[in-house]
Amino acid sequence: MCEEGKNQFTVCLDAAYYDTVLDSYLIEFQMRDDGYFIQRHSLPEFIPTLTLEKEYLNSGDISLFLAVIRSYLQAYVFKREEIARVKVCMISSRFLDKENMLNL
Repeated sequence: MCEEGKNQFTVCLDAAYYDTVLDSYLIEFQMRDDGYFIQRHSLPEFIPTLTLEKEYLNSGDISLFLAVIRSYLQAYVFKREEIARVKVCMISSRFLDKENMLNL
């Protein structure tokens, strides 16, 4: 937990590629009588926060909500980094192919 206030708190979730933390995301929660709701967040837009909020936070199950969000973030960061590595490999192999052709 990063911050606490009256009836609200902020959670910071880190997303890593293997052992390297690459991104951090904040979720500010507001407490209410029947559970929690998200006040604001810095999560990527593709994460269905409203659906997940209704599914998990209305019942007060914040730990399961955070576990689901964390799995979205980890999958996103991992895939993003894998794509970046594939692009680098493709560029490198094209460069090497051109160099080999010049040596023929």
